[in-house]
Amino acid sequence: TFDLHSDPEPPLLTLDQRRLYFRRQLANATWLLDTVEPYGVKLSFLAVGEFFEFCVEATEKDVCMPLLRRLQLSGGIIGTHQHCQYQRGAHDWPDIANCYRPADADVRKVWADGKRLTDEAIRQALQLSDAAAVAAINTASASHAQLPDPNQLMEELGYTIREGGEDQTLVALFGH
Repeated sequence: TFDLHSDPEPPLLTLDQRRLYFRRQLANATWLLDTVEPYGVKLSFLAVGEFFEFCVEATEKDVCMPLLRRLQLSGGIIGTHQHCQYQRGAHDWPDIANCYRPADADVRKVWADGKRLTDEAIRQALQLSDAAAVAAINTASASHAQLPDPNQLMEELGYTIREGGEDQTLVALFGH
C-alpha cells in the first residue's frame, strides 16, 4: 500500500495559484494510480480540507470525483489529513494560534473542518447518502494539531486508523 497525502496549499499563493497547485496534486495522484494499478497495489489517500474544498466545486468535479472513485476502488483509504488550518471562509484557511500547543477549541476546529470537507467529497464522489457509509470510507486521520490525548478526537470522530506522525522513526529522520 502506498500512502499519499496532500499537504496544505502554500498560504502566500493567490487563489488561482492554489487552484493550480491543487490540479498538480490531482495529476500526481492520477499518475501514481496509473503506475500502480497494473500491479494491484493499494493506494491510500489523505488530504487537507482545502484540497477537498476544491474537489466539491463545480469547476473541479469532472476531474476530482472520478479520481476519488478510482482511489476508493483501488482498495485503499480516502481520509483526512490536517496540519494547523481551519476554514474561516471560502478558500480561507489560516493557521490556528500556537499549532503545537494549541487551545482545545482550536484543535477541534481544525479536525471538524477537515472531516466535514473530506466527508462531503466522499459523499459526492461515491454518491452516498448514508453518513455511516461515508464514515466507513473516511477511516484514517492525522493532524499536527492535537489534544493532550492524541487518540481522543480519533475516537470522538470515529476514525480507526491513525496516519503516521511525529512519533514515528522515519519522521525523525526526514522531518516529515
